[in-house]
Amino acid sequence: MALCKRVKLHREEGAGHMTPGASVTLNLNDGRVLKRRVVYFKGTPQSPADRDDVYEKFALLTRDCPRQETDEIFERLQNIERESDFEWLKV
Repeated sequence: MALCKRVKLHREEGAGHMTPGASVTLNLNDGRVLKRRVVYFKGTPQSPADRDDVYEKFALLTRDCPRQETDEIFERLQNIERESDFEWLKV
């Protein structure tokens, strides 16, 4: 929590909603400054997420649901073109 309180978000100069990328700057206690800019990150067309990446996010978002049920839903969604109806998606 202490680290979260020290994080500051800034809009990059010239950035718009269609401007790709993000920058991170770390100011270390010893005076060093570490910077990194990433233009294409995981999940963009230039760096698509693979099945494991998608499952990891799906599992995180459904972590409070029964794992067996969510795994079944995940598998069905991965092959959605084979589904004849979507009644199973009803809540």
